[in-house]
Amino acid sequence: YELPGLWFNDREILALLTMHRMLEELDTGGLLGPQIAPLIARLRALLGTADGDPEEIVRRVRLIPALNRPVPPVRFELIGSALVKRQRIEVSYYTRSRNAHSVRELSPQRLVHYRNAWYLDAWCHASRALRVFALDAIEDARLIDRRARNLSMRSVEAELGSGYGIYRGTKLRWAVLRFSPDAARWVRAEVWHPQQQARTLDDGSYELRVPYSQSPELEMDILRHGETVQVLAPAALRRRIAERLAAAAAAYRTSAP
Repeated sequence: YELPGLWFNDREILALLTMHRMLEELDTGGLLGPQIAPLIARLRALLGTADGDPEEIVRRVRLIPALNRPVPPVRFELIGSALVKRQRIEVSYYTRSRNAHSVRELSPQRLVHYRNAWYLDAWCHASRALRVFALDAIEDARLIDRRARNLSMRSVEAELGSGYGIYRGTKLRWAVLRFSPDAARWVRAEVWHPQQQARTLDDGSYELRVPYSQSPELEMDILRHGETVQVLAPAALRRRIAERLAAAAAAYRTSAP
């Protein structure tokens, strides 16, 4: 008995095609220009190890990026350089939640790519704490001729690796959500957090428990499910979601402009 031609698993095809697409989008006149063509050829060769023509795989599997927040290449390169050379940077930063601009001195610790956006975990010398900065909200940046403060990756992970999504932290609370039986058919297949706890109830609804430190991202994920989800706990999060839903409903009671 002979197995049919072997193919990729979901992670392998995603990794190979993502690298392929990103390389094709690079500016070939840049520093890596002469290296791009051989890399693309090598990726196509790897795609060709499956049972199929690599050109056909590229045509038949489509990646659709959504809600991208691009970062100017020169800014990304400067921050990346500071990260590996362990130098400090001074940034002009726009905090969207407060509609405020500030200048900060940072010691970069690591870059994080999450939901089609880049973030920098860094020690902020003004607040004397680890903070997370969206790279697309950095309006300007320059290298500082001072050594960055070094923190172990274990301490960075302990401080920033436990909460929900990009709003991470160590002071965790648990959100308890109940999804309707209709919504449960989709949500049951999703991983909202590595430490989530879930159970299917007798009536077919789905109860999900997720840890969070700050709620903005969790609120957005709850709100996208509209009336098919209810926050059971904590009370503060339940009130917050109720207020936002009421505000959304009020906006629709007036005539469209």
